[in-house]
Amino acid sequence: MELRDSLGNLVPEDAFIIRATEFGQYINCPRNWMFGSSNGFNLEPKVRPQKLRFGLVWHKGLEELYLDRDPFKGLEEEFNKEEELIFGVGAYDPDIREEIDKEKELARMMMEGYLQWRNNGATPPDNSFTVKAVERRVLVPISEGIYIAVRTDTDVLDKSGGLWVLENKTRGKSSSVDNPPELQLDLQMGIQMLAVKETNSETVRGAIYNLARKQAPSKRVKSPLFGRHQVFRSQHELDVLKETLNARAHEMMKDSRFIAEQPDEALELIRYNPQGMGLCQWGCSVKEICEAISRREDVGYLIEASLKPREKTMWEMLEEEMDN
Repeated sequence: MELRDSLGNLVPEDAFIIRATEFGQYINCPRNWMFGSSNGFNLEPKVRPQKLRFGLVWHKGLEELYLDRDPFKGLEEEFNKEEELIFGVGAYDPDIREEIDKEKELARMMMEGYLQWRNNGATPPDNSFTVKAVERRVLVPISEGIYIAVRTDTDVLDKSGGLWVLENKTRGKSSSVDNPPELQLDLQMGIQMLAVKETNSETVRGAIYNLARKQAPSKRVKSPLFGRHQVFRSQHELDVLKETLNARAHEMMKDSRFIAEQPDEALELIRYNPQGMGLCQWGCSVKEICEAISRREDVGYLIEASLKPREKTMWEMLEEEMDN
């Protein structure tokens, strides 16, 4: 089956395709990237971390909402998928069952609060824009033979016809949704803007971060649970970013070939955690495996016990999504 990019051009069979999220993973820790990337071992955790699980559920609820469908049904369907993933790999655990039930109730209450807030507190409110697309896959070249694949949560048009990417993010209970400082320089959003500008006839204005704090609405809760923040990207910023991505992409290509040709050697030699003082990223799904590799232990059992192959390769996923 032929694969065409978002510009309608045929993608070469030997093209190197990179997910937008991979750049951050690779910069933070190439060894972590090696396990999860489709350009590496293409593995994922057998049991999804709670933090990631709730974010996926919330995204699904908002996806259904902006498709003009029932968001509560979307939450329930995604929770059911997560339960199958959890209980399909081990015995029924009452503690996990209780945890998921609490998450379900929290998601339901948050969605009720969001539905009230989105037109009566959000800036800009939902009724100030129209939805153009939801969960859109974009595939564009950044140089010869190298492509980036991004997925936007929701593309919306303001009243003047300008396009914004509505980016849905969940934050911890103790965090703030009042203009977090990291948004202006968010790498992933910069990559999204780069791809969106290549594929839209409308003037691309920027991103609207749609933040939700994981806490149930209550009269006792004083800090805002939801927040929206508009971020712009100049053409100069995007030009610099494109050059940076190209440099990183060539490093990734080199490591990807090494992993494919010498997987056992790559386990030990692909560099890990380039941060000072040996402080790993919190919540790393391969931390135990990484530590065992550094002790030069046999890690085959650890990998098999905690990780599984992804259901689809990058090409299979894109062929399916770009066809739709």
